[in-house]
Amino acid sequence: THCISSAASDVYKRQVHTSDNSSIINQAQMNIIASFLSNSNALKTWQLTYSLRQHGASLTTLLSLNSKKTRSGQTMLVPCIVIIEDSWGYVFGGFISPTIENKTAYYGNGESFVFSILPTPKAYKWTGKNDLFVLSNHNCIAMGGGGEGYSWQLDDELDTGVSCCSSTYNNPVLSSSEFFKCLNIEVWALDAGFSV
Repeated sequence: THCISSAASDVYKRQVHTSDNSSIINQAQMNIIASFLSNSNALKTWQLTYSLRQHGASLTTLLSLNSKKTRSGQTMLVPCIVIIEDSWGYVFGGFISPTIENKTAYYGNGESFVFSILPTPKAYKWTGKNDLFVLSNHNCIAMGGGGEGYSWQLDDELDTGVSCCSSTYNNPVLSSSEFFKCLNIEVWALDAGFSV
């Protein structure tokens, strides 16, 4: 059984509860991502809602599997973590808050951030310079904007992408090079109500 450490001073001891194993990162790397989150989100269970290997390379599928609705048809606000692995083994992604959506314009809030896991774990939080947090629709999924471009962006087939220094998060290139091939992508919903 996994336990969550109450020692906030040692964030890496915090164990993430998950619905599945990741095919991209290990438990220790999940714990590192959890350490980047706010305390309220760090305690939530990770539920694998989309995996390129399980569900195929389709952005439409990714978006439909992550649009949760209440019985009355309202959008449920379920934040999520996107993890991307490129063809050179670089692993990076982002935390999308309050929820992933299918929109033609940018959305999200200042809790959203991008991160790198391999080769170096580091989170890049909102700079306050703009509100270009998240962009996701049937054409592309991206985080960040302004400056040199997107923090990271993937095409509709989740095949090729680009990563630049964005004004939103002031991140370096997160992938192995500015233009990259996507090897795998996973989306994990943070759901307090989900039990393993």
